[in-house]
Amino acid sequence: MKCSLHSSLIIVGQLCIAKKFRGQGLVEKLYAFFSTEMQIKYDFIVTDINQENPRSLKAHEKSGYKKVLRFFDSYNNSNWDIVIKDLRNH
Repeated sequence: MKCSLHSSLIIVGQLCIAKKFRGQGLVEKLYAFFSTEMQIKYDFIVTDINQENPRSLKAHEKSGYKKVLRFFDSYNNSNWDIVIKDLRNH
């Protein structure tokens, strides 16, 4: 995956699924719809995932996201992964 200065991206916040709806593939379905809509304007989608939530990372990876960076949030004392999805070939 190669970004250039001319690439466009959208940064999105966390996606939360209520416990009673988990395990139904909703993350994959939501991101599939979102990716289709966003590929019109953007080359990449970027978000972050708390490392204490491996289930979320797995769902994002199933949706085509790749881990590109890990960082420590000293304010909240937590580790996070930055993930990115390439929409150019979606």
